[in-house]
Amino acid sequence: MTYRAHPLGRNKIFVRIENLADRFDVSREGETPIKYVNLMKFAKNFWQQANAGVKQNMTITFEERAITDFGAQADLQKEVDQREKWIGIGDELINATTLLQQPQDISNTALAFEPQRIRSFIISYKKTITPQDVKESEAATAKAKED
Repeated sequence: MTYRAHPLGRNKIFVRIENLADRFDVSREGETPIKYVNLMKFAKNFWQQANAGVKQNMTITFEERAITDFGAQADLQKEVDQREKWIGIGDELINATTLLQQPQDISNTALAFEPQRIRSFIISYKKTITPQDVKESEAATAKAKED
């Protein structure tokens, strides 16, 4: 597994994650190496490494993007599903159940990566506003009005 991260602006990054395993690699049990990534945990660790020593609660959101044109992944999948299926000589001889199927994500944060899979995301960080922050802001505003 590897990733590339690129800044898009303040508190926003573009991340591309890929499983570098070969589709022909199999485990001793005969299964292909499907990896799962907890994107929320990845995003938290990424922020903490970039902001070492800063204690701040962050709200993290992410959106999957298509790798072809930076559009939404759901739009790309819809387009692929509507395309006509390619037909080739000997297609009827292939047992579709033996082909590597795209695994399902465990949840919206635990994402599946079969071999050679590439997925891209935009991760946004937003400071969580606590009641203490509101009080401090109101106190600072009141002090500024007094001056």
